[in-house]
Amino acid sequence: MIMALIPSAHNDSFAFLQNIDKWKKLEAGQKRAVCLKLQQKLTSESGAADIDGEDLFHELELLTIVFNSDTTPLDVFNYIYSNNLTSVFPNLSISLRIYLTVPVTVAEGERSFSKLKLIKTYLRSTMSQERLSNLAMISIEKEVAIDTSDLIKDFAHRKA
Repeated sequence: MIMALIPSAHNDSFAFLQNIDKWKKLEAGQKRAVCLKLQQKLTSESGAADIDGEDLFHELELLTIVFNSDTTPLDVFNYIYSNNLTSVFPNLSISLRIYLTVPVTVAEGERSFSKLKLIKTYLRSTMSQERLSNLAMISIEKEVAIDTSDLIKDFAHRKA
């Protein structure tokens, strides 16, 4: 269902949600067609649809009256949720939620959080192998190392 959307298809399917100006410039037939196309994209193999394209068309028509042309999809989403209008605009809230979150799910994180890799990148050319090994050991075990200032205070307290 949603996982079948790839980034380019994602942009094509949700292009009409990107700004209200685009929506206003479309003819009624085109508006219905893009809403029904999105409904097809968000329909599972079993036939269960996440949204109703016809209802989405009517919800968007109502919303274009409220918002001006420089409103972003995030502004519309925040307006719907902050005013508890999800029951009034159910299809639009689902569509916006999918549109605003799918690009995040295809992002990649950093490949390595290795201490050794972090140490190697910092001044690697001036370091010998032994020094690198020692720095790696210090970095890895720094959380289990004993705090010497606490030891000194404890020793001084006992001897006093």
